[in-house]
Amino acid sequence: MVWEPDSSVGWIDVDRDEARRVREMLGMLTAPEAVDPHGILPILIALSDRLFPGVTTQHTRAKYVLFCGWHLQRIAATGGSASLSARLRHDELELMRSLLDSDDHRGLFGRRSRENIRTTPISVYWSTLDRWGLIPNGFRLDDLSALAPGVSSGHAAQLSDDARLMAESKAVGILPSDFPPSSAGFPGADQELGLTREQADYLVDRVAATCGGTALHAALTDERLRHGRRPWSVDETIGGQAMTDARCFSELIHPARLAYTKLLIDDARSAEGLELGDMETQLNDSFAAWRDETDSRLDQLREWAGEPLDRLLADPEIRLEPRRRRFVRSAIDRVVADPDGCLDDPELHRLVRGIEGALKKNKARLGGGEPFRRWMKQPTMLASNRLDYRWGRVRGFADDIAEAS
Repeated sequence: MVWEPDSSVGWIDVDRDEARRVREMLGMLTAPEAVDPHGILPILIALSDRLFPGVTTQHTRAKYVLFCGWHLQRIAATGGSASLSARLRHDELELMRSLLDSDDHRGLFGRRSRENIRTTPISVYWSTLDRWGLIPNGFRLDDLSALAPGVSSGHAAQLSDDARLMAESKAVGILPSDFPPSSAGFPGADQELGLTREQADYLVDRVAATCGGTALHAALTDERLRHGRRPWSVDETIGGQAMTDARCFSELIHPARLAYTKLLIDDARSAEGLELGDMETQLNDSFAAWRDETDSRLDQLREWAGEPLDRLLADPEIRLEPRRRRFVRSAIDRVVADPDGCLDDPELHRLVRGIEGALKKNKARLGGGEPFRRWMKQPTMLASNRLDYRWGRVRGFADDIAEAS
């Protein structure tokens, strides 16, 4: 499902990477599992970026990378009095209507909201075009106006350096010269979400050129990997240190995530006398499965929970504030000390209650306030899934590549 918010958030004078991080955080709020009461979202985003650069939680199909490129080409090649945003909106809606007429609707933007779509593909895939080297470094959507016929000298003066070079060279478009040609009739009739073999090969080549050696490149080129339940299920060596960090962190933080739901269940019982037996069984089954999966890896996990974890928590790219850092360090110490009994560990419970209270304040569910009462109306397990770093989105891309005709 594509996130379509009821309101919007803006920022001023923020660098491109920070803007992308904010969009990613907002995009991850689409599911109940992403409530992040533990404050670990910055770690999750950083590790996801290292494993699967250019892929975000809002992505659906690989073909949208090409669709967005073709939209940009059309805008750069055509003038007109309509504003840039209006022309893009027109083209994206026309594409949506064409795709709705096809047989393949999986991952189709606007499938439910139709003409009322708010989050459009180009806003979601812009960071992919940038990261995969398909647009000039630092190129902004506003720069596109200066490349179109009839641009004013005043706007041209504000172009980023790379964009100005492209304009001065009178390039046909802003994309690489070998970018696949648009489908006949684009963005109108007979558009499809499936890739041709040539289009799939081009995307793989771009990933190889800009993200070679990453888990993303491996996932798009090794047929076996897309069938794995998690990124490391088939081959844990892909992605190097990033994969090691991602797997170990996912495994060691998991009991603290389960403890959050356990505490909600306990609070429901003590405050309201509500028994949530089915949920409690599901929770215990999840913990038992985690214990089975990690039993043979305890020595490796204990080793990683030392200096490698400290290095991750201090990583300047993650920018984890001290209280979040202390929570992760302390929670993982409790798990490593007693993997069999950590789910019932009072100290781990104290840590989980403390971090949510510190971060969420009066919006914390634990503690019996209004957020807890809202949860009580429709109890569900929260923040209890295994972290898999956008793997579902990556598998979708890999499926598109493998199924290209």
